[in-house]
Amino acid sequence: SEGRMRWDAEEQCGVYAGELSTANGGGFSSVVGPTQRIDLPGSKGLWIRYKADAQTYKLQVRRGGDGDLSLLSMFTSGAGNDGVVYQTDLPGPHDQWTEVFIPWSNFKASWRGQPRAAAPLTGSGIKSVGLMVSKLSAAGGKNPSFRAGPFTLRVKTIGSY
Repeated sequence: SEGRMRWDAEEQCGVYAGELSTANGGGFSSVVGPTQRIDLPGSKGLWIRYKADAQTYKLQVRRGGDGDLSLLSMFTSGAGNDGVVYQTDLPGPHDQWTEVFIPWSNFKASWRGQPRAAAPLTGSGIKSVGLMVSKLSAAGGKNPSFRAGPFTLRVKTIGSY
């Protein structure tokens, strides 16, 4: 699988797009903002405004070290991101702009697609924010909307509330 984030100047949004393949144990693609620690004390969670195709996407957060919430930061991939990630599935509807507010408690700890026990996510010590499309859901089970082939997710904003 492959995917990358690019800027669409006409639509004024980030476009996460690529091709999904299950060959060689694949079945996922992700983009992660660079590492730069941020703290969001008193925040309740993250909000995102996006338009998805028929795939189910995940919003991901990593703790520790350093993190950046800016959409433009996703145009380069972060390094050293092999630890626990907190993730949540982004709900439909598809093919229309959607805005969702996701409380920290909705993000589930995962390592390589499988649930892991970890401290609850809060707005403190965030290292990075990213997006993923995968054959697995955020809960670790099979993602029923997963389809190999091209994918596209448009993102206008990611922020805290």
